[in-house]
Amino acid sequence: MLYQIGTEELVYIIEPDLLTVDGRFKEMLEGTQNLFLLQNAVHDFKFTLMKYGIHYGRIYCTMLAEQILTAGKEGVKVGLSELARKYPPYRYIRKTVRTDFIRHSGSFTREQLYYGARDVMLLPAIAKAQIAQIKQLGLLAVAKDEFDSIPVTAEMEIGGVYLDKERIALTKAYSVKESARAQKEADDIYNQELRRLGLIEVDLLGERIEHVDLASPAQKMEALKRIGIYVEDVQRETLEALTHPIGQPMADYLAYQKIISTYCDGLLAKVHPDTKLVHPKFNQHGRGDRDSSGDDGKANIATGRYSGDMQQLPRPEKIYDEVVDPAEISEVHARWPERFALAA
Repeated sequence: MLYQIGTEELVYIIEPDLLTVDGRFKEMLEGTQNLFLLQNAVHDFKFTLMKYGIHYGRIYCTMLAEQILTAGKEGVKVGLSELARKYPPYRYIRKTVRTDFIRHSGSFTREQLYYGARDVMLLPAIAKAQIAQIKQLGLLAVAKDEFDSIPVTAEMEIGGVYLDKERIALTKAYSVKESARAQKEADDIYNQELRRLGLIEVDLLGERIEHVDLASPAQKMEALKRIGIYVEDVQRETLEALTHPIGQPMADYLAYQKIISTYCDGLLAKVHPDTKLVHPKFNQHGRGDRDSSGDDGKANIATGRYSGDMQQLPRPEKIYDEVVDPAEISEVHARWPERFALAA
């Protein structure tokens, strides 16, 4: 709705569509004579590239710079309001006006226009203080690499990833079947142990076979305790480490359920309704989810590396090769180029 550009002395607030008029803004923004200060630069880069075809020339991201300076520290907030308070002249700002933009219709209020102008005027002072620290710590080369990675990161997110729904459906069907197998195996072992310990109940119809809901941590803990196994938790790693045979099917069940929820249903839920692709999110400089730590400055989880939500997919040899035979794999692969062309 608004595009803000300016310096510490003067800020212009313009209609965004003016960026495409006669090419002057595009030439300036894509040039290298100016350094453009942005907060959460990947977001702005993606928007201006997709909406107006503008590819920023030189970028400095105050949020990313702060992530460089605070790398390794947990729970550090890097939103604009936190940075404005942290660095001289130590301004306190409020972001409540943002909600007015959601309900916006008609003319902009003075408060909305001031909000837009103020954000631009905050960035030079923040950047100046950050650059002094970056130089002092010898991190100029690191900062440049991170800023140069912003266009790459943005374009990877825009580009998207194609999902083969047939393969995912096969993987889900296989995982559902294996989950049921693991559940039955765990129940069989559990009842064998109850029988050995004399704990299985018998009525007029015979033995009362018990069922352990492997989706319930509480039920698993209680079942293990009944057969003399005491653990602090029932996570997959803990169950796999058990010497008792019941541990493996319990762990297998969790593994297959994760595949179903995260890599089958979860991935399909991320498919964009228009592009029919999954557009991944990447987190630069080893921090957690960028969108939850943007302008609102919420704390995030440090991963210690450049990460993304499409980097933890299961390896094919662990899943797909067990789902379909080699002939079917070749047949699916042969159809991929045509599908990519259709998606593009």
